[in-house]
Formats: sequence, C-alpha cells, structure tokens
Amino acid sequence: LLNANTRNMSLKFHFSILLFAFSTIIKAQSWYPLSHTIPISEYVGLQFKLEASVKTIVEDESASSRIWLRIDNKNGRYGFLENMWDKPIRNPNWSTYSIEGTINENAITISFGCISQYSGTFFYDDFKLSVKNSKGDWVAIYKADFESGFSDWNYGTSPNSGMEASSFFTTSIDDTKSPKYKHCLK
Repeated sequence: LLNANTRNMSLKFHFSILLFAFSTIIKAQSWYPLSHTIPISEYVGLQFKLEASVKTIVEDESASSRIWLRIDNKNGRYGFLENMWDKPIRNPNWSTYSIEGTINENAITISFGCISQYSGTFFYDDFKLSVKNSKGDWVAIYKADFESGFSDWNYGTSPNSGMEASSFFTTSIDDTKSPKYKHCLK
C-alpha cells in the first residue's frame, strides 16, 4: 500500500508528465514553417535579398506571419539567420517584405520561407531571392509565384526537418488574388 505522501508524489509526478506533454503539443501547434532550400556556394560574397508578398488576417493579437531566411555553412552552423521575430506581420492588406544580407565564404545552402503563428489566415506570394551582381544589379536566382503549386517546398525549416503537414495548420493554393498573380499560398 502507498502512504499518503507517496501517493501525492506519484500524482504530482504524473500530473507533471501530462502538463509537459500538453505544453509540448500546444507549442508544436503554435507556429508552422514552410521552406525552400537551394545551393548557394556559387554566390559567396554577394549581397542577397529575399522578397515576398504577405497578407495576414489575425484572429487575435498573438497571431502573425513572417518570412525567414537562413544560410547554412559547411561546418553545420548558421552563417545568417533572420526570422522577423521582432517584426511580426499582422497587415490585412498585401505588402512586400524583405530580408537582406551577404552570403559568407562558408555558405553551402540557403533556406527561406514563411512562418504562420497562432490563429489566423495567412497568405504568401511572389517569393523572390536575388543577388547583387558585379554591376550592382539585382538578379533573381529563385522565384515562387505558386501558380503551379508548391511541390518544391518543404514542411519545416529544411528538406530534412522531419516535419510533415500539420492537422493544426492547413496549407493550400488559394485563388485569392495577390497583387501580381491569380493564386497564392494560404
């Protein structure tokens, strides 16, 4: 038989396990990233610019969307990371947002995409990654307008993240017109 102290400790332990599991589920469903990754070593030393059109309809002030970009180095570390954590997007009108930086000498891939957080409807379109050439002109090296789907994009922050489609966030091609195109990522 368990005495009262042992029983209380056991209940507290089980409650702590349930609370941890519940908080992990809540955290897992609070934000959802999509990404695309490309090799970048041929652009070492050049400035880059990621642009995307975003429209966010939030259900409460905690909800937001973001674009993000990460450069992965040969040693497995980040050479650059910007996720707009301090610049959440809550604008219900289409606007273009950008991230700029320089591709460092150890860069091998660049991953970028969008993050949807909490409750709302999030629209993304016209992703464009450009580099500045030796003449000072911006040259697009990747474009996504989602007119033909998003099959070359990944759930998660990289192709090997192990993340799958979420039951808390649905992703689809929507016929909500963006400023330039007939379809967008929703």
